[in-house]
Amino acid sequence: MPHLMLEYTDNLNDAFNPRLTLFRLHKCLTATHLCGQDELKSRAIKLKDYLVGDGSREQGFVHLRFAQRSTHDTELKQKVVEELHKQLCACIGTPSIPIQITTESVDLEPERLCYQRTVRTPGD
Repeated sequence: MPHLMLEYTDNLNDAFNPRLTLFRLHKCLTATHLCGQDELKSRAIKLKDYLVGDGSREQGFVHLRFAQRSTHDTELKQKVVEELHKQLCACIGTPSIPIQITTESVDLEPERLCYQRTVRTPGD
């Protein structure tokens, strides 16, 4: 049940295509065999209200948050984050403003996790 949550500022113009980026990140993560394709949930959130540095609109950011159960060792998680970050950077074209690009990994601790999943199909 890994989640990819991509946040980006609304001032990136043509330098960033969130849908294509999600597709590539999704493919990158499933290639690591850390999860199956049907387990992964990805989404992009365009931010209109944000501050970067001094608060001017002349800076932007793209932030990827990768959340997963904490059942994998730290070395594997670090490798996955590095691969995701490389892919994220490759998805960003030449910007017209400075862009901060960050990738974060968050462990969802099984002993603290309350989660339910239901898959509904047509005809259910």
